[in-house]
Amino acid sequence: MKLKVHLKKHIGPAATVLIVMLLFWACEENESYIENDPTINLVLYNYDSLKKEGGVEDTLALIAIELSDLDDTLAYYSDSASNVADSLLKVINAINNGDETLQDERDRLETELARLNSVYDDFEVEDSIASAHNTYWKKVQTKILNGEVKINSITNRMNNLVVNYTDSATSWPIPLDMNADSSLLALDIAGEIYFMTLYYERAVITNEYDEVVVKTFGFNEELINRDEHFDNLRLSCRSSDCIDVESTIYAYF
Repeated sequence: MKLKVHLKKHIGPAATVLIVMLLFWACEENESYIENDPTINLVLYNYDSLKKEGGVEDTLALIAIELSDLDDTLAYYSDSASNVADSLLKVINAINNGDETLQDERDRLETELARLNSVYDDFEVEDSIASAHNTYWKKVQTKILNGEVKINSITNRMNNLVVNYTDSATSWPIPLDMNADSSLLALDIAGEIYFMTLYYERAVITNEYDEVVVKTFGFNEELINRDEHFDNLRLSCRSSDCIDVESTIYAYF
């Protein structure tokens, strides 16, 4: 990357002239000043839904107990039906060999076998339903552990920029204000508003495409303010400058 960095907080006359020259050069090359606000990535982990009483983990634990009980029940009825079937086969063989006294016993065993198979089928349906529920909640658990949530929108209250989203994701680009050294963000998650304030420094640079853009850097975990919805925040930067596109905020709520 070609870096021609001029911190806005410390711009002197010479730096001002240089920025004007850069802008003029960009226009001469039919390239306009990039007016896109910078972004930093956000990953959300909804651990409250995972850990709270009656949450995902509790639900999965109850389903596991239900599946275990159903496995035991199905095994019982399967073994019982197998035993009755064996007895029925012996009775039928005896009848075929001329023992007419076992007709009633054959009828009783056939009725009992049909009953056991019917009960087994009913519990097998319950087992299928419980397994489907288990699969569903496992997927929910995986999404939470992977940080995949659904955000309706993120609003930067500093410049009223609103970014709306339609799909779930694991990483969200947070819109920052290129004209201020902080951004007050309002995150709409399932109709609940979560607030977060970020502080940073800004610089005008020429990127690898020879475009003049504003970059933000100098993010600090201790300078990220959050409301009571968030349990914890963690900042990860790929460089010591903590540049926006190379940094990620991990938020736990």
